[in-house]
Amino acid sequence: MMRDRLIGLFPIVALSTVISGFAQPAYAEHNFFGQTPKIMPLGDSITEGFEEYLISYRRDLWHMLDQSGYSVDFVGTKADTPAGTFDPTILDFDLDYEAYSGWRAEQVNSQLTTSLQLVDPDIVLLHLGTNDIFQGESVVSTISDLTTTITMLRADNPDVLILLAQIIPMGSPSVVPFNNEIAVLANSITTEQSPVLLVDHYTGYNESVLNFDNWHPNASGEAEMAARWFAALEPFFQEPIEEPDPVAVPIALWVAPIFLGMATLVVSGTRT
Repeated sequence: MMRDRLIGLFPIVALSTVISGFAQPAYAEHNFFGQTPKIMPLGDSITEGFEEYLISYRRDLWHMLDQSGYSVDFVGTKADTPAGTFDPTILDFDLDYEAYSGWRAEQVNSQLTTSLQLVDPDIVLLHLGTNDIFQGESVVSTISDLTTTITMLRADNPDVLILLAQIIPMGSPSVVPFNNEIAVLANSITTEQSPVLLVDHYTGYNESVLNFDNWHPNASGEAEMAARWFAALEPFFQEPIEEPDPVAVPIALWVAPIFLGMATLVVSGTRT
C-alpha cells in the first residue's frame, strides 16, 4: 500500500514547485516602476564628455529613458560641460553627473566621500578604469580601487543598484584582462540587497568606427553606450508581475491530492 500512496505524492511536489516559482523577477526589491530613481553616472571623461562637441552617453540615455516613459533623476555634484561652449540645443536633458576627466579610480574615490554627502543615488552607472590602464596602473590595483568604490557606494546606500561596466576598447592589450577581472568582481561582490550587474561595453564595440581617438567615443559611440546602459536599466522599470494569491496556493495543494488520491484508488483497485 505504501507504493500505492507514492503514486499520488510526486505530482503534488511538482505542482508545489510550479506555484512557488511563479513569476519571481530577479531583484524584485529594486523595481522602480512608477518611481523616479536617482541615477548617478560615475566615471571619467567618457562619462563627463570630451571636447566641446561631445556630451557623453548621458544625453542619449536620458532621452531613451524619457521617450520610454521612465522618470529618472540624474544626480551628481557636477552639471557643467567640459569646454563650456556646447550648443544649447543639445543641453536638453538632466545634466547632473559625477565624473572627472583624466582621473584614475583611486582619485575618483578621494572625491566620492564628499560627493556622497550631497547626493544619494539609487542606481550608479560605473564606467571607470580607462585612465588607470592608460597611466600604467596594474589590473590588480585598479580592481582593488573599484572594489573600494563599490564599498563606498554601499556605505552611503546599502540598497544601491550598481551597473558595472566592462570598459570600451582603447587600443591597449591590458583592456581584455582588466575587463575579465571586472566580470569576476561583479560576480563575487554582488548581493541580493545591493546587486552589482555587469554591463558589457567592450564586446562588439568597434573602436575604429565608434571612437574619435584612442579612448573617447564619438557621437555614434555615445549612442552605442547609451543603448547598452538602457538595455541593462530597462528591466528595473517594468511593471512587476502580480504575485499569486497567497490563499490560492494552499487551496491548490489541497485540491490536487483529492484528484490524485482518486487516481491512486483506481490503481489500487486494479491490483489482485
